[in-house]
Amino acid sequence: MKITPEDLGISGARLYKIDHLTRRYIEEGKLAGTITLVARKGKIVHLQSQGKMDIEADKAMTEDAIFRIFSMTKPITSTALMMLY
Repeated sequence: MKITPEDLGISGARLYKIDHLTRRYIEEGKLAGTITLVARKGKIVHLQSQGKMDIEADKAMTEDAIFRIFSMTKPITSTALMMLY
C-alpha cells in the first residue's frame, strides 16, 4: 500500500512547490542538482532527485548520491544555541 502525503497530513500541492523551486534553481544554474526528502512519522512521503550529479560527465543525480559536507560548525553551534535557549 502506497502512502500519500495527505495520509500523513502533508499537502501534496505544497510538496510540488519544492520540486518546482529546485527545478528553477537548476535551470538558472544556481545548483547542479538536488535531492529532496520529506518524512513524517517515520514514513517517507516525498523523495525526488533532479539535475546532474556531475555536469562534465553528464551524470544524472541519483537518490542514493553521497555528498561531502564541509564546515558543519555553524549549523551545529546554531542548533545547540537554540536548544539552550
